[in-house]
Amino acid sequence: CRHVAGWSEAEIRRQIRGDRIDVLVHVDSHMPSHRNPMVYRSRSAPVEVSLNIYPGTSGSSVVDYFLTDSWCDPPGETDHLYTEQLWRLPSGAWYYRPPDVTPEVGELPALSRGSCRFVFLQRPAKTNPLMWDLLASVLREVEDSSLLMQNGDPWLDDPKGYFARKARREMERRGVDPGRVTFIGSRPLEERLRLLGEEADVALDSYPYNGCTTTCECLWMGVPVVTLRGRSLVSRVSYSLLARTGLAELAAETPEDYVRAAVHLTSDLGRLS
Repeated sequence: CRHVAGWSEAEIRRQIRGDRIDVLVHVDSHMPSHRNPMVYRSRSAPVEVSLNIYPGTSGSSVVDYFLTDSWCDPPGETDHLYTEQLWRLPSGAWYYRPPDVTPEVGELPALSRGSCRFVFLQRPAKTNPLMWDLLASVLREVEDSSLLMQNGDPWLDDPKGYFARKARREMERRGVDPGRVTFIGSRPLEERLRLLGEEADVALDSYPYNGCTTTCECLWMGVPVVTLRGRSLVSRVSYSLLARTGLAELAAETPEDYVRAAVHLTSDLGRLS
């Protein structure tokens, strides 16, 4: 293990070649604090591979492969979106390791509450007019249902904050009582998982940028996720995870199917439980 923070491009490249690396794996591509552009300008190893932690192409001609799967990148449909050759892992390209200590999955919250609660775990940047339409449509279709919006932004705890005010306004514009929506900001992981287990019945995924870790956390806590799949990796991640866990029917092809899938889940609490 070599810690290269603060090293120059020449020093990093010299070390890689000095270590006689055969396969160089780029872990975070264009994510914040990466060092990859240093080594994207020319080849540093005989074979270079991008992981999918950054959900898209590196755009570099020196990276040979991008690790993905056939659910996210169907053969022949998305190859043109990458400078790399796609290497589709047969068992799926996404992985999740739950924390060592997680809450137990309990009884379906709707059974004791008497009504269903949906949860939306995505950041405000993942909302858009279509997403507000989908959330409002689900709430209109499921009588007495409610929506919990939770994500890692601490200011979401402020009921008078910008996003809370915007969410209520968007719901009201679409004929939904804004009082049916509640907000919870950043929480430690174990508390967030406990919240899912105790409060959430069905998770509603974002589009066109799906959740990934949040989808895994929901499934780990027994909360099914309804998603809308699109034509690129970022809008097919949840589909990949759902397909591999036997829930491919929850990955809708149209907005109408998205709403129907969410409503159908709440119509049979025995199956949902």
